[in-house]
Amino acid sequence: MQNILERMARKQKENLAFNIVALGDSVTNGAFDYAYDMDAVWHNRLKKMLNGIFPELRINMINSGINGDNAAGAYKRLERDVFAYNPDLVIVCLGLNNMDTPIEEMEDVFSKIFSELKDRNIPAIYMSPNMVDSYCNEKEINRLFESQWAIDYAEKLAKKQTSGEVDRLFEAAMQAARQNGAVICNAYKAWRNLSDAGTDTTKLLSNHINHPTREMHTVFAAMLLVTILMEN
Repeated sequence: MQNILERMARKQKENLAFNIVALGDSVTNGAFDYAYDMDAVWHNRLKKMLNGIFPELRINMINSGINGDNAAGAYKRLERDVFAYNPDLVIVCLGLNNMDTPIEEMEDVFSKIFSELKDRNIPAIYMSPNMVDSYCNEKEINRLFESQWAIDYAEKLAKKQTSGEVDRLFEAAMQAARQNGAVICNAYKAWRNLSDAGTDTTKLLSNHINHPTREMHTVFAAMLLVTILMEN
């Protein structure tokens, strides 16, 4: 399989567009708190970075993020939302809506997604998602949502984050992706490093639950750019 840069070079030489599909959930779909910001979302920031480095290459970035979707849902829509676009690269960012998925099921569905991409000779990157809240900021969540459901959900996710459940879930996803030929962009580790260094990572979530701030979307884009350039 050609690596990503080789494919980009071939498409540029043949004056053909390079199609990238971003497959994910509400984070990929551009959700922050209540607002959507397509200019700030990670895949559009990545597109701008790539355009600056490869100005002669036409890059199409397709947003296949759906609010609330999980890995099983994304697998079911591969034909419609991924393969239909004839992608040269697929970047998958999923897992935030799999918090109640058993580890074995997580491994299985991620294996299915990435084996389908591998069978079709499509380069794939799995970008592990961000950390979720490590505590419930009830005041800010009430200000944004005025919803007991949101508070209950934040408390639930905080328990999963601080217990290590989220670490284990995303590690299983990365392992399954890696075993099926995907390149790993370990954004979750970057969040973990920040947390271990004393950063309050809950403040890096625009909705104080699970949606990264605009600045952290920029970090995602920068990490993906390095991943593409360093892949071999």
